[in-house]
Amino acid sequence: MKQNKVSILVLITLILVSWNNLFSQPTDNPIATFYNSSQYSGEGYPIWTDDIKWNNVIDMSTYTNGANDFAKFESARDLLYSQGGGVLYYPAGIYDFKDHPTDPNGGRGLHLKKGVVIRGAEPGTNKWAIKNRANTTDDSGLSDLQTVFLFPTWDKKTSPVGEFAVKAGNGLVPRTWNQIGLMPEKANGEHLRDVNYVGVAWVKFKFATVYFGDDFAWDEVSTTYATAGAWKSSSAKTTNEYGQNWADRIPDGTHPFDPFTGSVPNGYVRNGSKCRFIFGCRFENAVVTDDIWKHGGDAATANYGYFGSRFIGRIVMGGEHIFVANTIIPKSTESFYYDMKLKLISNSVVLKTVCFDYSRSIGIDINKSLTSQRGNLCLFTGADKGSYYLDDLIVQDNYVWQHGNKGYELSGKWMVVRRNVREGKTLIGNNTVQNPTSDDVYGFGLSFNGGKGWFNTLSGGDEAGGASDNMSRGMDMGGWNLWVDNNYINGQGSWPGNDGEGILWQVNGANNHAFSVAVTNNEQGPSRNCAFVSTSYIAPWGTHIMGMLQGWNKVFKVGTWGPGIYRFEDFSVVGNDNQDIAKTSTGVYKDVMYDTDCSGPANGIPTNLSVVKDVVNKCNIISWTDNSTNESSFRVERKEVGGATWSLLAYRPRNATGGNNGPQNPDGWQVITTGICANQYLDLNPQQWYDYTAINGKNYEYRVVAIGCDQNDLSVVTVPQAPSKVDLVNDIVNGLLIYPVPVKDILNIRLENRFEGKLTIEIVDLQGKTVLSKNTYKQSDVLNETLNLNTLSKGAYLYKMKGNGLSIVSIILVE
Repeated sequence: MKQNKVSILVLITLILVSWNNLFSQPTDNPIATFYNSSQYSGEGYPIWTDDIKWNNVIDMSTYTNGANDFAKFESARDLLYSQGGGVLYYPAGIYDFKDHPTDPNGGRGLHLKKGVVIRGAEPGTNKWAIKNRANTTDDSGLSDLQTVFLFPTWDKKTSPVGEFAVKAGNGLVPRTWNQIGLMPEKANGEHLRDVNYVGVAWVKFKFATVYFGDDFAWDEVSTTYATAGAWKSSSAKTTNEYGQNWADRIPDGTHPFDPFTGSVPNGYVRNGSKCRFIFGCRFENAVVTDDIWKHGGDAATANYGYFGSRFIGRIVMGGEHIFVANTIIPKSTESFYYDMKLKLISNSVVLKTVCFDYSRSIGIDINKSLTSQRGNLCLFTGADKGSYYLDDLIVQDNYVWQHGNKGYELSGKWMVVRRNVREGKTLIGNNTVQNPTSDDVYGFGLSFNGGKGWFNTLSGGDEAGGASDNMSRGMDMGGWNLWVDNNYINGQGSWPGNDGEGILWQVNGANNHAFSVAVTNNEQGPSRNCAFVSTSYIAPWGTHIMGMLQGWNKVFKVGTWGPGIYRFEDFSVVGNDNQDIAKTSTGVYKDVMYDTDCSGPANGIPTNLSVVKDVVNKCNIISWTDNSTNESSFRVERKEVGGATWSLLAYRPRNATGGNNGPQNPDGWQVITTGICANQYLDLNPQQWYDYTAINGKNYEYRVVAIGCDQNDLSVVTVPQAPSKVDLVNDIVNGLLIYPVPVKDILNIRLENRFEGKLTIEIVDLQGKTVLSKNTYKQSDVLNETLNLNTLSKGAYLYKMKGNGLSIVSIILVE
């Protein structure tokens, strides 16, 4: 009887444990929970994250189907995929993925399938990536994360190629495929662009990166790195130190070298990638190891040399609806010195001591790297629009430590980049032609290369010289309709080298110009070296400017640099504390405002404020009419109905009214038949903002404020008179947007779809009589039209749009 009692007690205990485990698994949206309880709760969060199946959870600490952690991951991932998605929950603990394969074609890391996310245990304390904004050298943010993913390394101290001797440090290099990646289910006809609603939250990674990349036009059958004809196809190694033949890899987009080495030259990026996130993660000693490309003029170096990749970021995200937030890449603790034969400027090949530098790769890259290789880059709209112009990207509250290279490589449309830190040290190395004393950022002393430290080289090639671009920048930007606010940048620049910019726009051989951008309240730290001088700047270099605000930034130089004939319109540079402006372009300057041009408050408030709800893309579209000729910018704000506090959504550039100058019109600058991209008719500086963070179930009011030159601090709100409030009024149907509703005079019409041809627009009263008609022609993906309805009586009307195969009917109200 006693034995039976013990058995019953054990059974009850097991039941209680299982019951407690069931209810200890979190099922909330961690992004919503975190930001809704923070000081930034008024900003909301990306509402597409609510569509993830957070309540379908597998507890990986008790999951047993698999011989090791990697096998368990793949088994549980496949199970969730078969159920339409869900969460792989890893409670506090260390999970070792040393068993993942690393060969060129069968290799893979933790590759997520559609709808599957990884979630760790939320830390009880130290929940912010930026732990101390007042002391950004503190990179201990999120160090208390209790869910730890450990990835394998190669020990270069036991390298079979003795020439590459480790001189200082542990000599550990991340293995190939040490990544969180994507895996399309090819049996279901999926491609990389179909692997959506994926991401990671609350995990500490050791020796791993993220690659959620673009879907190029791969054939995925027989084309290899060697035969693809891509930019770096000829550089693929036929054998590396571990006997791997990367020239035979068949690219499908799952490896970060695929776009560079295996994509069709000038092939389109296939759109559709969306809804991907990284949140609350810490990436320790993260770098993509390059033992895949041949480098340098020495045979041994070319075949067996290894580097941290110069061009591939440590977090890479491609697509629209992207969210990277509250994530940290701290200073490396595993960089090391080793010997390698390198080609000098004098053409001699000598053995030098170099640094395997974990912190010298790009930090966070979204829709930006390898832009010049994309054949559809110059398309602004439509199903095939270029990666620069993909919608809804938020990059906020991140920390990246760099020793050379770009902290942030970012591009998108309706993009918010705020409260990020790029910390680091200026890159200094001993060369033969220019001989500065090398830095010792990793604490190994300066006993190498004749007492001057490690050697500064560009991926095994010629040594870096005064004109070398080591890409050591804060942010390298692109896109259309951006707000870049309150970021802190420090430690950029290189010597010898030609870089060090703070926030930069440059053409890069592609269609990257400054289109409707606001850059506000950013700060440059004390440590930087920019092209042999001591300061840094915010500016486009060699680009057009079609709507740009540089306002209230600290320490940076501001303005525009670069030779050539460019257009500068609706460009304001106001309130910055280092008003050192350079204008080296010989192009057309129109509607440009500096502090010296200020004439007081804005002389007209915005009108025709309209907010349209786009139920397909889950955003609210705010539009207005500019009635001022002397505003420096606009401020767009939102609050809950009945609430007292307005939350800032974005600053927008000025949009000066009146006057025409070639393609300039009162609504902005249009691309017509210029060198930017021919035959696209677009308003590149629209009086709009798209709000993707309006939380479901809440009612909001919006306002737009025209800001005069007398605002020099965010705490001073200058509003000529109280702006009117509006409610959500309409939905987008079949790509059609009509606003405002109700309408008094001018009805704005925007049709964005792939239809091209003749169109007839009719306004019909409720008795069936056509009271207004207009013929037009849609010759691109976007049509913008207006109708004057001021002669119509108040009431409801039918709006009809008809074309060959197209028929849209909607209802409008005239007041």
